Amino acid sequence: MEKQHSRATGGRERVMSEESNTVVKPGYKTSEFWLTLGATVVGFLIASGVIPETGVWPKVVALVTAAFTAMGYTISRGLAKKG
Repeated sequence: MEKQHSRATGGRERVMSEESNTVVKPGYKTSEFWLTLGATVVGFLIASGVIPETGVWPKVVALVTAAFTAMGYTISRGLAKKG
């Protein structure tokens, strides 16, 4: 199993992998997190009917897109931390 330790860099806490020497920022500090959060929230708002949309298919597409966006971000963060 790969050992990880934290290292302070410029006042920021980051995780560093000893084997690959890569630094990974915490997820909430990345632009990908905020873009994924925004897309997921908008998708769920459209799917739930809070943002009006005519017909059923736009709601289904919004729900599926929001779910895939959240899953894609989760997988990409896992791969980034794995190294």
